[in-house]
Amino acid sequence: MTLPGAALSTGNYACLELELNAPASFTTGEGTPTAFIYASTQGAAVAQIDTNGYFMKIAGLTPAAGKLASVNSQTLRSLIGANTRYMVLSQTEDGLGLGTSSSRMALTYNGTKAMSVYTTTASENAGTSFEPVLFSTTLTGAGQVGGRVRAYMETNVALGGWANALKAEVSFGASGYVTGLASLSVLK
Repeated sequence: MTLPGAALSTGNYACLELELNAPASFTTGEGTPTAFIYASTQGAAVAQIDTNGYFMKIAGLTPAAGKLASVNSQTLRSLIGANTRYMVLSQTEDGLGLGTSSSRMALTYNGTKAMSVYTTTASENAGTSFEPVLFSTTLTGAGQVGGRVRAYMETNVALGGWANALKAEVSFGASGYVTGLASLSVLK
C-alpha cells in the first residue's frame, strides 16, 4: 500500500485488516480457541524455521522518543481502542530483560522509569496479605548461593543530597493505622 500524498486527518490506513464477527448465537467451548491470528508451520523443513525464523520482522524504523519503536527499542507503540499502549520487547529469552550490562537503557529525564507498577485494592480480607508484586525463588542445587532479589546502584561522580540502592516507604494518612506490626521489612 502506498499512502496518499497529502496530509489527511480522517480514515484508517493499514496493510492488513482483520475482522472477527461473532453473531449472537456464537459460543465457544473448552478446546475451541478463538483468535485474530492463527499461525501454523508445516513441511519437512519446519526445524529450519523453528531454529532460524522469527515470529515477526520489522524493518525501516528509526527508534527514538515518541516514535513507533522506543528510543532503546524496548517497546512498540500500539493503539487499543482509544488507548495508546506499549508492547514490551524483552532482550532476554524466556525472561524480561530491559537493557544489558554492556548496552544499558538510557532514560532521558527524571521521572522516567524502566518499570512502574501502580495498584490498588479494596479487599477487606484479613487472612490473606495483598501482594502487588511477588518474587519467589526455589533453590534446588546443592551448594548453590544467592536466591535473592538484588538492587544495585553504581556511580563514579559526586552525587547530591542522597542516593539509595533500595528504598522502601510506608505512609499512613490521618485516619490510617495498623492493629499489629507495621514495618518496611520483615526478616524470617
